[in-house]
Amino acid sequence: MIDVEKLIAAAQSLEPLPASAVRLAKVVNDPESSVDDVADIVAYDQALAMTVLRMANSVASGSWTRITDVREAVMRLGGAQVLSAAIGAHARPLMSRALRSFGLDENELWRHSVRSALAVELMPKVWRRAVPPPTFAAALLHDVGKLVMDRFLAPEDLAMIRRAREEGHVDARTAEQEILDVNHAEVGGLVAQSWSLPEEIVRGIIFHHQPELVADPVTDRVYIANIIAHYPASAAAEGEEPDGEAAGDEAPAPAFPELDAEVRERLDLGDDDTMLRDLAEAVEAHFEERFAAYLEA
Repeated sequence: MIDVEKLIAAAQSLEPLPASAVRLAKVVNDPESSVDDVADIVAYDQALAMTVLRMANSVASGSWTRITDVREAVMRLGGAQVLSAAIGAHARPLMSRALRSFGLDENELWRHSVRSALAVELMPKVWRRAVPPPTFAAALLHDVGKLVMDRFLAPEDLAMIRRAREEGHVDARTAEQEILDVNHAEVGGLVAQSWSLPEEIVRGIIFHHQPELVADPVTDRVYIANIIAHYPASAAAEGEEPDGEAAGDEAPAPAFPELDAEVRERLDLGDDDTMLRDLAEAVEAHFEERFAAYLEA
């Protein structure tokens, strides 16, 4: 059986974030901070500056004007996306590994994480919904707890979790909690705390499967981003005809899982999945370029 104490210790002992990322987290979360405050931190981290410039000049940023100045890049992206880039540069090598315990191949977890962060990035453009700055980083890191759990899950633990899911018809998080008394979201929150990230990010990670427990704007959006990131890419790319059938195909597009009713109401998403599908299509359209920007960090 899993040793929860060792699991917690491992979560707290992951390689710490670079100093620039920790400083950015504090600045971005401070309503009194300015573009210059963010740009000053980025300018003194050459690798981060290159990543920020690359992301600012990507197609996903929505402009054809090329930027070569860090301050202009920060203005185009915003502090929240810059923080996401800084954390992503550190997290990518960790989250690109295959996680056999979770059935994830190399890069699979990282692709899901970037897709989730991109969903948050596109919410203001597609939905015209404001996004609190900590949401980007929380979406990128929402599954970071799986890294730690993968190191400790024995075959018998996996078998029990699998059996709980199949026989009890519950999701992975619920099965983990039932069998291990801890789940990957909680472990991810411990990682975020050990990295000295703001409480809003920690909360968004811990409750990304249970937004009903906190009614929090960051958590609501991370919850939605995770759902969007799991939506089949092929379905998002094809889209749907107005009658609900996939374009060029007689079969309907896969349905989204049933959303928490209060989250749907808080975000004013309507009674159907139209807004979810619009966001999924936008994510699919921009994903490869955004993924490449993170990959080159």
